[in-house]
Order: sequence, then C-alpha cells, then structure tokens
Amino acid sequence: MDSAACVGTGTRGRNAPERQVAAKVAALGSPDPAARAAALRWLGEYAPAALTTAHAPLFDDPALVVREAAAVALRGARDPAVARRARLALRDLVRGEGAERHAGLRAAAALANPTLAPRLAPFLAHAEAETRRLAVLALAAIPPGWFAPALLRAWREPLLDDPDLGVRAAALAWLAGTDER
Repeated sequence: MDSAACVGTGTRGRNAPERQVAAKVAALGSPDPAARAAALRWLGEYAPAALTTAHAPLFDDPALVVREAAAVALRGARDPAVARRARLALRDLVRGEGAERHAGLRAAAALANPTLAPRLAPFLAHAEAETRRLAVLALAAIPPGWFAPALLRAWREPLLDDPDLGVRAAALAWLAGTDER
C-alpha cells in the first residue's frame, strides 16, 4: 500500500489505512455505545487527525463509556478548541459523582499525564474505596520518576494500610515499580 492511502499517525507511530479510518469514523454514529467508544479509542490511538470538531458532540453522549473515551481520544485533536473541550470533559467527569468520577479516573489513567497528578492525589483519601483504587491506578499510570520520593513516602503508609484490599493491592503493585516499596 502506498503512503498516500494512509492517514494520520497515531501514538504508536503507525499510519492507518483510509478505509479503516473511514469505518471507525462511521462507527462513531453507531447506535451501540460500546462500538462508539471502541471507535473513539481506536481513532485516538491510530488516527487522531481524523477526529475533528464534528466529533465534539460525543462529549455529551448519553452513554458514559462514550464520554469517557471522548475525553481521552479527543484530547489529541488538532483543533485547540476540541482539545480544550476534552480537558474540560475530563475535569467534569472526575468532579462528578460515583460512576462519572470512576470514568474520569479511568480516563486519567489512560492519559497517564503527569500534569493531572495534583488533581488526582486528593482522591487517594476519598471515602469510597473504588475511587481510592482508581486514583491509585491513575497515578500509577504516570511514568516513573515524576513523583518526588518524599511524596511517595507520604502516600505509602496510608495506601498500604487502606482497609480495602483492592486499594492495598493497587498501591503495592504501583509502589513495587518505584523505590518506595
């Protein structure tokens, strides 16, 4: 296949064939929320240039799984207004209640962006165990070396002593990859 038949360069450095991109863009209109979310994730990874302002309504999709995927995939949009809207969508998800907050924390983990850490750290002390666990996973997704050793030490004991087994397991897995075991 010649390079003219490829569009966009995804985060994995691969060019996606036009027909694949067209099929995924078409799937964004599917009645199935899982298909819309999967198409967004694929496009965000392999053909971010295909995501445009025309896809901004996905931030308001009735399905939470689609809004979560949009907050991640559209963050890499070429249009600065769409990328900004993706940042605001993530903020709104994380500030939401229950399932919305969980979706936001999963989206933050998918982004693995160190600039999100100050917004995520307060969730380590949240009353709900699942929120604490997802906050640990989101922080653990950030590449090693971004956290000061003193900060990791401050988080270590409360996380490893958390009453919830899921939080403790996530914290242990995360801290095992740092110097703060």
